[in-house]
Amino acid sequence: MRNVWFHRDYARFQGGHLKHSHYFGHVAAMPGFAPKITFSGNLTSEDLTLERQQLWPPTQEFAAAHWQPGEGDLFFLAGVDWRYLFASGFESFSVPRINLVQGIRHARADTELFRYLAHKAVRVCVSGEVADAILSTGRVNGPVVTIRNGIDIDPIDVGVGSENERKKLRPVVVVGYKRPQLADGLASQLSVAGIEHLVVKRLCDRSEFLGLLAESRVAVCLPLVEEGFYLPALEAMAMGCVVVTLDCVGNRGFCHHAENCLIAEPNERSLATATRHALQLPVAEQSKLLQHAVSTAGEHTLSAERARFHEVLADVDRIWASG
Repeated sequence: MRNVWFHRDYARFQGGHLKHSHYFGHVAAMPGFAPKITFSGNLTSEDLTLERQQLWPPTQEFAAAHWQPGEGDLFFLAGVDWRYLFASGFESFSVPRINLVQGIRHARADTELFRYLAHKAVRVCVSGEVADAILSTGRVNGPVVTIRNGIDIDPIDVGVGSENERKKLRPVVVVGYKRPQLADGLASQLSVAGIEHLVVKRLCDRSEFLGLLAESRVAVCLPLVEEGFYLPALEAMAMGCVVVTLDCVGNRGFCHHAENCLIAEPNERSLATATRHALQLPVAEQSKLLQHAVSTAGEHTLSAERARFHEVLADVDRIWASG
């Protein structure tokens, strides 16, 4: 049995934690491998404790007070987990490192994450855009593998007159917690136009968030200027929403304007125009857009992500040596 050592500094929920927990689960499901996880960060409430337990279910088998790697084990690093590796004195420990790279910002020279590219690892990038970005730096030490993000949602039936369509009583939900000012500006435009809407400016409990998508006809998903992937747009597609979003680089592989979503310019006027258009789509056009969106979501399953990562784990020693 080969242990894969994980670490998380957890203070509140963030999207990157969700994908980290998925990879923890992928290792747990791989014969011959076992995840071991160490936590840092102060949990200031019972709610945060429950959140963390939902992401990484607590079992004696997988819990570890601190890393104790042995020969044949692996390190799994994401974000600034490198800090823990160095602080624990394992910088020169000769076992393979897998580095999950979720953001374009790793390629920016003014970030802490950029510095870590010089340390050898098998880098698993969540999109082709992320892989291209870090490779363009000329700084990457080790092999680079792309595994497109998967989601843990089964795409719903979007047929006209379906039960799911009848549940969609809210015209618009604005997923604006990453761009609150832009969300507020859009909300003002929608109010002037008399369009009923709900603005989400905080990270919701996951079940609450999916519930909001299930009840909404149009989901306006506002990513940061640069994202490595941007899961909310894909999740909204799976939940049968007409998605209005922005280009954020990492979503170019699955967000295609007028095919499975509408892509606006990053200003409130353009977003309001796109949202009105989404609400006014003729039935045939809307149905085609939704079917393409659901098909896109169906191509990004968690099981496909797991299968691809299991291929990497099964061949990790050769991949590690090749870099």
